[in-house]
Amino acid sequence: MLKPGKASKELLAQMENQIAMGTLENITEENLAQFTGTEAYHRWWVPAFVLTDGARYLAANGAAWLIDAIASYLRKYQDNYMTVVTLTTKDSKGVLEGIGDEEKVVFRQEIPYTDFPLPEVKLFVAPVDERTFVICLMSEY
Repeated sequence: MLKPGKASKELLAQMENQIAMGTLENITEENLAQFTGTEAYHRWWVPAFVLTDGARYLAANGAAWLIDAIASYLRKYQDNYMTVVTLTTKDSKGVLEGIGDEEKVVFRQEIPYTDFPLPEVKLFVAPVDERTFVICLMSEY
């Protein structure tokens, strides 16, 4: 189960203030490391998905496309109980890959251009109930 959240109040306030106009510059290893659980689930626009505080922070700071990509792939492959999703970037290119049960590659997408600021970010997707999946940072699980 997800751990209770410990992100700083400043980060959460920043997330609320920037949800419509966040900037990728806020996505740093240091900021993401503060998310060690979640205070709440945040409904995403794609039905059946909710975000933790950390995943919502990514979306609020310019990486909503990443959450959308994960949700769009996993809507097709919901038979996978849990999925680890990794975005790896190098030289403004990326690879988005989902690994499901038994280390099976669920999806893989080459991204010809990305300005995502980190060389890698990992997210975890798991069911909350029969119809809802949660997307969270690995540090929040």
